[in-house]
This record gives sequence, structure tokens and C-alpha cells, in this order.
Amino acid sequence: DSTLLPRVGWLRDFIAHTMNVEAPFLWLLWAGISAVSTALQRGIYLDRGWFKIYPNHWLIFVGPSGAGKSLSSKIAVRMLRSVAGVRILSDETTPEALVASLAEDAPTLTAPATCLIHADELTVFLGKQKYKSGLTDLLTRLSDCDESFERRLRSESFNIYEPCISLLAGTTPDGLSDAIPATSFGAGFMGRVI
Repeated sequence: DSTLLPRVGWLRDFIAHTMNVEAPFLWLLWAGISAVSTALQRGIYLDRGWFKIYPNHWLIFVGPSGAGKSLSSKIAVRMLRSVAGVRILSDETTPEALVASLAEDAPTLTAPATCLIHADELTVFLGKQKYKSGLTDLLTRLSDCDESFERRLRSESFNIYEPCISLLAGTTPDGLSDAIPATSFGAGFMGRVI
């Protein structure tokens, strides 16, 4: 429904550019919104007094295989790769590797640790392997975009300055229930997902 689009601007141009792509309009629209929010990082926010709301969107496209989930997200990610200062992390990570990677962004605590996690297959990203346990809890804590986040791993302590993490992922309906622990549906993780 094109009434959802602004009359002018990047998002309208993005949709016009992807008009002939075989993917649902809403997935393309939200992939474009994800690209804009990722590029903005912590550059804008809604001040709610006691806290600020940043544009870090968490999107999971859920649909059957071959419906255009990956295609929609890959188009947005391809465009984001050309934006200076935007970092895209792959879907192969552990909680420890994610923390270490984000801490690398700001060794002097002057640059925000921002990124888009692009997970073509949510089941690969969140997997049930033991080494990935705690990933949904970590992401939930990082999603609030606090001023800083500290995590101790083994013998090393990591400080993440001004995290702003976005997620763009896809999965099938069965994959959604397989990838996300049942406790996350009633807890904070799924409450943050569009």
C-alpha cells in the first residue's frame, strides 16, 4: 500500500527502486526503514525525560521459504554497505564475540558501538548450540541503548560505549519457534521485535 510511503525522500526512492523485486511490499518497506534507522544510529532520538528512544529497529521477517525474506533484507544491507560508519555484523556469532566486537568499536569510550546484525536465517544466528546460550538475553539488555554496558568474560572486562544495535532477520514460522527460547516470547526479547 503506497499510502504508507512518504511523498518524497529516500524511502520512497528505495521502494521505487525495488518495485520489480519479487518480495512482499511490507518486507521491502520495513527493510528500507531498517536501512534508514541503521544509518541514523544514535544521531536522533525521542527524549522521554528519564530515557531516550533511539531508532534501533529489530525486525524479523517471518514467512515460507522462497517468499523474499532474504532478498528484501539483502537489498537494504547492500545499500548500507556503502554508507560510511555503518557496520554490519554477520549471523555467525556468540555472545562473547558480539561483546568483544562491540567493545572494539570504542576503545577510548568516545565512539558509539553501533551496528546492524543481519541474520538471513534467524535459526543460524540464535541457534541452540551451547556456545550461543545467553545471546537473546544479551541482545535484550543491549537493545535499550544505555549510555554504557559492561560485561566480564573470563579474565577480561569489556565496556561498550553507547550501544545501538539493530537486527534484520528472516525465518520460517517453524524456524521462529525453533530459534527463540520459549521464555523469550513472554520476556523482553520478543517485545522488542517488529
